[in-house]
Amino acid sequence: MQVLIDGKPVGAMTAKQEAKIALTQDRGQVSSLVLSAEEATRALQKSAHLVVGALGGLAAIIVGASLFAATELNGDEALIVFATGVAVAIFIAWLLRFTVHKQQRIWKERLGERRLFLPSAGTALRLDETSLTIGERQLAWPTLAIDRLELMTWQAPEEPAGYRVERLVLKTTGGLVALDAGMIQNGPAVLDLAYRRLRVAA
Repeated sequence: MQVLIDGKPVGAMTAKQEAKIALTQDRGQVSSLVLSAEEATRALQKSAHLVVGALGGLAAIIVGASLFAATELNGDEALIVFATGVAVAIFIAWLLRFTVHKQQRIWKERLGERRLFLPSAGTALRLDETSLTIGERQLAWPTLAIDRLELMTWQAPEEPAGYRVERLVLKTTGGLVALDAGMIQNGPAVLDLAYRRLRVAA
């Protein structure tokens, strides 16, 4: 099994690295659809807009709080507090723009690779206790194996850094099949459940 973390091959995964993989709650079964490149890109942009809105709101709160605090002070102190708040808001806006542009650039660069071995757009997926179903094709978990595991560094607020399963390439009797979190509906839940089932089957 080939393992990549943040796009870089790491050889065999250690027990410590595997313990850091953050998985969502086991739902027992998950249904999904494979997205087209256009649909996946729109979903990414929608997610980016939500982040922009959240951080934009945070910047506005910081400026507002600084302005309010400045009204309680006099002279240079008021100016310093307000200027600091504006500087922080500007930094947040710059960081937001940089992060979104970087994410979009990486997405475009890897889009062709992410579609490799992926089922056709619109194909239904279903994962349950016994099998992975791709369209009309039912594949029992013991007949599958992970050929390639791609992890991304991820960190929740006030939590230690961990890894998120971003992409799986599976060996099947009919050849390689990929599951990509960014290219299917409900991607994280699908990838997490597939990884769980395959680790048990192994």
